[in-house]
Amino acid sequence: MLTGFATGGFSLLSPTYIKETSSESHRGRLVSIHILAIHLGILYPYVVGSFTSYEWLALSLCAVPVLIALMLLAVPESPRHLLSKRNEKQALSALTWLRRNKSSDEILEELKYIQKNIEEMKEAKSSLSEFIRAPGTLKTTAIILGVMLTQSASGIDVIISYNQKIFKDSGSNISLNLSSIIVGVVQVVGVALSGLIMDRLGRRPLLMISQGLIIVSLFFLGLYFHLQISNPVVNESIGWLPLVSLMVHSIGFAIGVGPIPWIYLEVIPTYMMAIVTALGVGVNWTAIFLFTRFYVQVQENLGSDWSFWIFAILSSIGIIFSYFCIPETKGKTLEELQDIFTTRRT
Repeated sequence: MLTGFATGGFSLLSPTYIKETSSESHRGRLVSIHILAIHLGILYPYVVGSFTSYEWLALSLCAVPVLIALMLLAVPESPRHLLSKRNEKQALSALTWLRRNKSSDEILEELKYIQKNIEEMKEAKSSLSEFIRAPGTLKTTAIILGVMLTQSASGIDVIISYNQKIFKDSGSNISLNLSSIIVGVVQVVGVALSGLIMDRLGRRPLLMISQGLIIVSLFFLGLYFHLQISNPVVNESIGWLPLVSLMVHSIGFAIGVGPIPWIYLEVIPTYMMAIVTALGVGVNWTAIFLFTRFYVQVQENLGSDWSFWIFAILSSIGIIFSYFCIPETKGKTLEELQDIFTTRRT
């Protein structure tokens, strides 16, 4: 329970801090680093857990949050948060620390821009009923919920939680531990790749490419299990397919569906950041819980093939949503994004 509480807090606060402190040219890359750290954390127990006990694995993992806590002592508070509390002096100091490559005039100009945006957001602040009726805010909320559900509907958490069971059920001759490590390494490489290309290619195209790879991989993974029952002779000649499918799935998730939903938190107006981010993260984790909780029951009742084809269908709905509903945010400042997505009252 404590781990779940801490993980939920981290998944909410980390992307929020990145959004509020990073420049538009580096935001995508920094969110990818955030996701990269998560996948390194997933890979670590795959590797270390293969040759040590649970007790030593748990003890070794304790060092990571301690190290992070010590490093955070040197990190300043968000300038946007400090300005919202009318602490201009500390906000200037924090922004100067974060923008070391900029001149004093550029830093002061950015600070004034943030302050102006905060004041405008406070003036635009409305009651809950007005917020619900505001088309710009509803659109933003729908985008956040949509991309978060797209992430959870990719089936990544089922694959992470049940990857050894999946390989065991497939009858693969590859070691279960080795298969898990290979998938984990591919995820790390994929996230690192997304950090290099995201700010060049853009969020929306990369998200759709990512969803396409996930759909293809889930279709062929389901097909393998279908053939395992209907045509065992053919199935024996493609024993490599489960591992390749999961590798493609991992790359697809890592380059887009994994990091990009967190980047789209940048479209949320500042004054609604807390409630909409909490709603998006809550919906994401609720969906993840339901998918992982009922995966085995779906597998037992519908078969392993349909347990993956369902995720392929959901991801197909996700790519349609991405094409018609999700805008590009590459290269825009937070203030420009909020001008686009916020309906201001006059």
